[in-house]
Amino acid sequence: MPEIHARLSASGAKRWMACPKSVAVEETLPESTSAYAEEGTKAHALAEKLLAIYKATGRKRFNEDELEDETSSEMLNNVYSYVDYIAEIYEGLMLEHKDTLLFVEVRVDFSRYVREGFGTCDCAIIANKTLHVIDLKYGKGVRVDCKENPQPRLYALGAIEMFDWEYPLEEVKTHIYQPRLDWVDTETNTVDFLRRWGEEEVKPKAELAWNDEGEFNPGEHCQFCKAKPICKARAKKALEALAKFAEEGGELDD
Repeated sequence: MPEIHARLSASGAKRWMACPKSVAVEETLPESTSAYAEEGTKAHALAEKLLAIYKATGRKRFNEDELEDETSSEMLNNVYSYVDYIAEIYEGLMLEHKDTLLFVEVRVDFSRYVREGFGTCDCAIIANKTLHVIDLKYGKGVRVDCKENPQPRLYALGAIEMFDWEYPLEEVKTHIYQPRLDWVDTETNTVDFLRRWGEEEVKPKAELAWNDEGEFNPGEHCQFCKAKPICKARAKKALEALAKFAEEGGELDD
């Protein structure tokens, strides 16, 4: 598992693209973790290990001595389902294209669009001019959609930069796999579309965030922002909403 993170990470792209000023404020605050984050890290490490064994041997189930002692049966079963999902895609593609390639936990570089931008793609598969980028989400508190999600798109752009010189990629299919919510979502785009999106949408917003320019813009993307307890823009928006409710009268719904 990666030990360092990009300043403008793919996982935080939804936030910094919408609210570029949040980056500099977050950097003034101490790093923190949670039991949920540590659980997700552990699940990703287990998934990496099991996929590496699957890639080398074709096996999808493993002996206890091959796994960590503290791995819970719940986590193991959820990660097994992720391995099964990837195996289904990979083996199905192999039936039609014998030169299908499977990559596990591959570091990709999307600095063409985001200054010093890089990240780790959980899984990538290449078959017949199509790139599949698969992202494991282990959390169960928030369902993660794939459509218009900048995180898997940025991983895809990084993978395109890595592989396109050797493989004539034309299409990208991104996948979100969230086993604890029994949720799978996908999005398909052309390589040309993603490159335009990177140039026209991502690059200018990334420069604003890098240079601490632009505006504060509170919204749903505040959810995992470290700065939200001290953000004046977010507080102002909340107070304006409260004043609106007070003027209208009546009772608040849930």
